[in-house]
Amino acid sequence: MARRHWLDPLARRLLIASGHLPAPAERSWQQAAQDAAARQAAHEAAVEQELEALKRAQASDLVDVNRATASDWRELPGCTAEQADLLVRLQAQG
Repeated sequence: MARRHWLDPLARRLLIASGHLPAPAERSWQQAAQDAAARQAAHEAAVEQELEALKRAQASDLVDVNRATASDWRELPGCTAEQADLLVRLQAQG
């Protein structure tokens, strides 16, 4: 890809001044504020969706492996008391 020449911006301004190119449309501060507000609203909506997903995951049968007790492990289907005790010992060892 060719690099831009240093005369390109100067030539563009000259063509705009002579009427050969249309002037770039300037955004008003109201448009910029509306765009910023729309981006903020979209960001807040995404954060809300992620928060709801985290709440649903917390309410389900997930176990925090770093903080689970032996009784938490035993609630999982197929987890025996021996396995739960082993997991708690491994957790304490780091």
